Amino acid sequence: MKIGILLGRGVEGVGLTKNVVEFQNLYPDVEVFATIDKLWQRMDSMKFNVNYFRGADWDEVSKPAKKFPDLMSCTDVIKRLNELDACIVFSVPSKSHPEECGENFLKMLDEIKVRKSLVQVDHKIQSITRNYKLKEICEKVDVLMCHYVENPFGLWVKKQGITTPLTNMGVGFNFTKDRWKPIEEQDPRYIRWVGRSA
Repeated sequence: MKIGILLGRGVEGVGLTKNVVEFQNLYPDVEVFATIDKLWQRMDSMKFNVNYFRGADWDEVSKPAKKFPDLMSCTDVIKRLNELDACIVFSVPSKSHPEECGENFLKMLDEIKVRKSLVQVDHKIQSITRNYKLKEICEKVDVLMCHYVENPFGLWVKKQGITTPLTNMGVGFNFTKDRWKPIEEQDPRYIRWVGRSA
């Protein structure tokens, strides 16, 4: 199965990005497309294959960017995603993104004809409500996924009367690749903790 990932908020370099990196590590053929309408301080904190596009540029790239020499337009991304089998939306533009980026993102979801899902990893309602027209976006995809359907996002979906199916999902991490050393091989002077900072 050929899968495309859409990052409407861009590459933030935080936990959500780590989820995408691990997904791509598990399935190396996954193609990732991320907006550059808003750049994030930690966007270069993780190395992975990603194609960049300016969400405000519908048909053609309005201006080149040295840092992103292969910049795409929204229609370029739509064309490529429609050649794949499925699209997973890991993030959507925020309310502070340019309005053209948010509106074009809504149009993109209409034009992407393969099955689409939205993954919501935020745990706080304040973060969830900072997304651009999230109710409309949720109604344009085929399935919604979150860590637990009774979490703030799941409750928000029900309160909004959104009828798109909502389901639990796990966190993808390749434990085989990054497994702990046997206790006999560990250096007792080091303390390692797997948590948010990891």
